[in-house]
Parts: sequence; C-alpha cells; structure tokens
Amino acid sequence: MEVFILSKKKESESFRDLVAGFFHHNPKSVNDMTNNSFFYYQFQLMTKLKSVLTIDGYPKNWNIDNMWDVILKNGYIPIVSTDLGTLALEGGFYGQNMYYMPTNVIVNNPVLGNINRVIGEDGELLYINYEYNTFQGVMSLINRYAVLLANIDCSLNVSLMNSRVAHVFEAENDAEVKTLQKMYDDVSKGNPAVFLKKGTRSLPSSNENSSFLNVKNTYIGNDLLLTKKSIMNEFLTEIGINNANTDKRERLNSDEVNANNTEVRCTIMRYIDSLNECAKKINENSNFSDITNLNFSLNSRVIEQMQKTVEVE
Repeated sequence: MEVFILSKKKESESFRDLVAGFFHHNPKSVNDMTNNSFFYYQFQLMTKLKSVLTIDGYPKNWNIDNMWDVILKNGYIPIVSTDLGTLALEGGFYGQNMYYMPTNVIVNNPVLGNINRVIGEDGELLYINYEYNTFQGVMSLINRYAVLLANIDCSLNVSLMNSRVAHVFEAENDAEVKTLQKMYDDVSKGNPAVFLKKGTRSLPSSNENSSFLNVKNTYIGNDLLLTKKSIMNEFLTEIGINNANTDKRERLNSDEVNANNTEVRCTIMRYIDSLNECAKKINENSNFSDITNLNFSLNSRVIEQMQKTVEVE
C-alpha cells in the first residue's frame, strides 16, 4: 500500500500529475495503435486467424507463411508463371475489365526482377475479399479487436495502479512531511500508541487535509477481465470458433446457440469461398501445370482445440 504526502510548497501539482509522475506513465503508451499491447494483440490475433485457415495442393516452392501474411494484409496476392514454376509473390495489379476487375498483375522482386502477367493467361489474382470494387485484407478486423484488447489492458493497468494509492496527506512544510511519514509508519507497524507533538495533525479519515481512497471500491479488474474475455470471444466468433454457452453465469437456450452457430461461419466462410473461387481459376489455367488441385478450407483440428480451450476458460 502506497502513501503520498503533498506539501503546500507544490500546490501547482495536481493529484493526477503526482500519480502520473510516480508511475512514470508515458502518454504514448496508451495511444490506441502505437503501444506495445496493441502490437502484441495484433500478432496474437493474426496468428489465431492464420491457424484456422489451411491450404492444400500448392507447389512445394511456395512460402505459405509469406503467402498468408501478404494475402491477409493486402487482401490479395499475384499468382504468376515463371521459370521457377508457378509462384505466389507480393505485388500489385492494374487495368480494368468491364466489371472493374484488374486485367494484369505485376511483381517487382529483388531476385526475379519485374514480372508482368495477364490475368487469365499467365497470371491470376488470389484474393480473400472483394467488396465495393476494392480488395480488402483483414487488418481492419484484426486492428479493431487489437485496439479493444489493448485498451482493456491499459484500463487494467490503471486499476492496478489505483489499488496501490490508498492514502494522500497534505503537509504545511518539510518538517511536517517527515512527522506524518513517521506517524503513518508507526500506525502501519501496529504500534499500540502513536505520540505526537501538540498541534500536529493526526490521521483521521475526516481530516480535511488527508484523503483516503477505498481501493476495494475503485478496483474494477475483475470486470475488465470479463470484458476482455467477451471481446476475445467476439473475435473468435468472427474467425469461426464457436464460443456460445461458455459463460457459466448465463446459459444460453438452444435458439441462441443455433444463432451463434450461424453467425460463427459468416465472415470466415466468405473468405474461404472467395479463395476457392480464385483457386478454381488457377487449377483450370493450363499455364500453371504444377497446380491442379489448389484448395482452401478451415482447419477443423485447430478449431476444435480452440473451442476446447474456450470451454475450459
């Protein structure tokens, strides 16, 4: 338990400034997308999403981790025919057909140089989501939940900090500061009596020059942890992990569980369907002779394991 002594020599310092200084809390550490917690959750959520997606029938020369990173970040990745076989490489596109879809893909690779291919001939575009004439990755989804979770961590840190601040006393001068410090030390040690010079202020909770913070009433850590779990479960729903009926305080009826089952597949299956539509074109393209059965699906083993983890929690 911490004790703060305020001297009237520093009246310009507010209580908030004093606490901020004591904890050395850098304001940058609580900005939504510039703090360590945000990047931590961004990585964790991206890893969870990648783990539920699986790909089969791809050439051995593909770097699958890189492919997922590119397609999830950008929303698409060019598939091009090269002397090394069919490759999935980060790049761009240009041109438009009558449906506003790109007609060419282009790759600027440090090893292979510039590669320009025609979509439907010696090039294709593998994409995860196309809406409003725009290829969209999943970073908006990832960042949304990463910000929420990072803010929960920030609030939890503040709640923990506040739980350490129980008493604040105001002193007239340095001598009184030392007296109050010794007096509080004696009380904290359990001394049966504390002796003070006549005229010295004591420690009653009603003292207008002292403040007592009821840390038990101001601690909201448990509520924050429940909110954090709820936010994470919402994200899991978005990526296909059924987490209905996991709150022991509230059991859902069958209609609510079925509604969750339906909701679970909405976002993730849209991604899978989009990827498989592109995979079908790639499989049927004669210029990609090393690919005949490219296919995307959900990793049922990982989803089942995640579901068990949610139920245990």
